[in-house]
Amino acid sequence: MKTKNLFTPRFSLLKNLLLLSLIFTGGATAANAQPEGYREASVGGRTVFGLDPARRSSKVFEVVFDGRSKTYYDYAYGNQTCFVGFDNEVSALPVRIQFTPRSRKASRMVGGVFQGSSESPYSGYETIYAVTKTPASGAQTIELT
Repeated sequence: MKTKNLFTPRFSLLKNLLLLSLIFTGGATAANAQPEGYREASVGGRTVFGLDPARRSSKVFEVVFDGRSKTYYDYAYGNQTCFVGFDNEVSALPVRIQFTPRSRKASRMVGGVFQGSSESPYSGYETIYAVTKTPASGAQTIELT
């Protein structure tokens, strides 16, 4: 499997099913259909993307990539699937995923997935890693085989 998204930042956050890093889970209803609320931004020279609206203006998806463990993305519709991701611009197989669960909220990551796609920012994703149990606090590194 080739994925377009290889990145190993330190992530902050996770609210509900927030799926980050090597991307996310759909949100689109048809192949290649851009989901409602989809937006792209630039963070540190990298194109990142996710869904709006955030519950508050300080909790937008861009903060997932700011390298700070105290910030987090808070999607306004917590009962719906949302995502955040980045474009690595070249196809690559990921070797690790690094993330930091939100302080005292790590259980919200259960059911979340890290995915990759070489198709588009909102379709063609394959699961690389699924969060099946509450992660420990602090920075986490998942080595992929």
